[in-house]
Amino acid sequence: MEIKTLIEKKAEVLKLRRIARKYDVITKSDVVEIESEDDVLKRTIIGNTYNWLDNHGDVHLSGCFAKSISERVPFFLADHKHDVTAKVGIINEVMEAPISWAELGVDKDGNTECLKANVDVIEDLNKSVYYQYKNGMINQHSVGMEYIQLDIAINDTYDKDGYANWLKYLPMLGNPIEAEECGYFYLVKEAKLFEISAVLSGSNILTPTMQDDAVIKEIYNKFGDIEKFYEFCKITLGTEPTNVTQVVEPKKKNYYKHLIKK
Repeated sequence: MEIKTLIEKKAEVLKLRRIARKYDVITKSDVVEIESEDDVLKRTIIGNTYNWLDNHGDVHLSGCFAKSISERVPFFLADHKHDVTAKVGIINEVMEAPISWAELGVDKDGNTECLKANVDVIEDLNKSVYYQYKNGMINQHSVGMEYIQLDIAINDTYDKDGYANWLKYLPMLGNPIEAEECGYFYLVKEAKLFEISAVLSGSNILTPTMQDDAVIKEIYNKFGDIEKFYEFCKITLGTEPTNVTQVVEPKKKNYYKHLIKK
């Protein structure tokens, strides 16, 4: 959407966006093995990372799910299918927790925040998903949510509030270059969380899978080609952090100069 159109129809755009449900996909979310029983796997997963411009044009802000997760525990599903057979386990605890940009592979100092969940993956609910978690083959997750409070950051001085948001939040982003190219982004200040799903593929490459390479090799050498397995699971050894340059002073634009009376 062009920025001038967005400014002109700002109220309408936000109203329409609030009534939509979002399935916000996060690629390569962290999956940490804690301990296991015969038919239950305990894992810690990351379902969302904040202060990152995603492919939906959204930036989730710190605490956006705080009220929702204090009121109810979300479901743990596969592929956002909302039926009883889609359950793959239970969420024992869900929280918003700090995490450093360095841990996420982003070349930026300081911390951001993520939505983290401690889960039980239950074999009897879905044997295929259980097998994939057990063998390190699931490393992507996604949240199903509903917008509650939204705002817009706009790189245009004609919109006073939007431009103030731009100046405030752009330096916080882990990927400000993408925001500069777009010229605006939505601010998710509050959202209702319905579920966290294990998914096949995602749209955000921010959070890498935390894996023990030695353990993976021990398990999968029997297949005879560990490199192909890494490629299949999108696991890269020794991946360099993403080179992201922080924008200190955003460029100013004004599409409405002709409307300003001198």
